[in-house]
Amino acid sequence: MILQVADGLAAAARLGIIHRDVKPANILMTKDRVPKLVDLGLANRSGREPGRPDCFRIRPASRCRRHPAYMAPEQFLAPDTVDHRSDIYSLGVDVHHAITGRLPYEGATPRSVMLNKMHRDFLPAHG
Repeated sequence: MILQVADGLAAAARLGIIHRDVKPANILMTKDRVPKLVDLGLANRSGREPGRPDCFRIRPASRCRRHPAYMAPEQFLAPDTVDHRSDIYSLGVDVHHAITGRLPYEGATPRSVMLNKMHRDFLPAHG
């Protein structure tokens, strides 16, 4: 399943499309067990919402439409630098979560999750 989602992200990257919201809620399975990456509402070619500043700069993280646990750090640190690698990072978080049952960075609030990503080591898969 992960390889199929990665193939979909690679195809999007070849077209210059950045999904920007890869998370379990946006990976659906068809009845034939084919994963589909959905919700392209935040996707675009530049990585940033056209004509709008990044959500973490204009409103509290709790009101952002994206889940910071799955976001690459550059999505909230330097949104102008976001490219296909941010989607790869997010897919890696999905894989970690699927294998371990927990996120690599946790926190009580979206802001604490973001701060943990910047200043702490991730939670290892083995314990």
